[in-house]
Amino acid sequence: DEPFEIGFNARYLLDVAGQITGENAAFRFADPASPTLVLDPGDPGVQYVLMPLRV
Repeated sequence: DEPFEIGFNARYLLDVAGQITGENAAFRFADPASPTLVLDPGDPGVQYVLMPLRV
C-alpha cells in the first residue's frame, strides 16, 4: 500500500464527527478519488460516506 493524500470538505467532516458516539472513528479508504466510509465503533449499525476533494 502506497501512502496518499486526501482532503474532505471540513463542514461535512465535522458533521460526521459530531454524530460519532465515542472517541474513535474508523475510516475505510479504497483510493484518494473514491468515497470514504466512516464507521462508528460505538454503533456498528451506522455508516457515513464522505466524498473526497481533489488536493
